[in-house]
Amino acid sequence: TLFPYTTLFRSANTILKEQRSNIDERTAELCTLRDLAYRAKEAVLAGNIDEIGLLLHENWLLKKRLASGVTDPEIDAMYFAGLSAGAIGGKVAGAGGGGFLMLYCPKAKQDAVRDALHGYRELPFSISRDGAKIAFNINT
Repeated sequence: TLFPYTTLFRSANTILKEQRSNIDERTAELCTLRDLAYRAKEAVLAGNIDEIGLLLHENWLLKKRLASGVTDPEIDAMYFAGLSAGAIGGKVAGAGGGGFLMLYCPKAKQDAVRDALHGYRELPFSISRDGAKIAFNINT
C-alpha cells in the first residue's frame, strides 16, 4: 500500500456539510459503503488482502457521489495514474478534496506505482492496534 501526499489543502467542513445535506438522496450509496466495510472484514479474515484493493476502488466510486469536493482533476489524475501502473484501488483519506491518497497495490507493482507518482511525496505508514496517531508534519 502506498500513501502519497496530494499537496492539496481543503476544508473538510465544507465537504462534510455537503455530505450531510445529501444524506436523504444518497442513502443507497451510504448503505453500500457500510456493506463494503463488512466485505472488507471478511476479506481480511479470509486472508484475501488483494480483495481490499477492489473494495477500495468500489468505495472510491461511491464516495465521489456523496459530495462535489471529494475529488478534483488533480486527485483523479493521481488515482488513475496509480491504477494504470498497477494499483488495484484507493481512497482519499478523510473527507476528501486533498490530503493523502491511499493506494493499494500488490508488492510487485509498488515500484511502478511509485514511478507513476514520482512528483508526490510518499508517506510511510503502518497499521497498529493502538488507533490513529498523528505522525506527519507537512512542514518537514
